[in-house]
Amino acid sequence: MTVHIIWMYWWLVFPIGFLLTRIVRLFLYSSYERKRLDVLKAYIDKGKDVPPALYRDL
Repeated sequence: MTVHIIWMYWWLVFPIGFLLTRIVRLFLYSSYERKRLDVLKAYIDKGKDVPPALYRDL
C-alpha cells in the first residue's frame, strides 16, 4: 500500500523541489542585498563618493 501511494505522488518531488530552491534563492538574495546596503551606508556615513557599481541597481 505504501509503495502504491509513493508511485501515485512521485511527481510532487518536482514542485516541492522548485519551491525549496526558490526559498533558498530568496534568502540568499536578501542577504546579498542587505550586505550591499550596509556597504553603501558605510560609504555615505564616511562622506566618501559611492562607486557607481554599488548604486547602479537601486
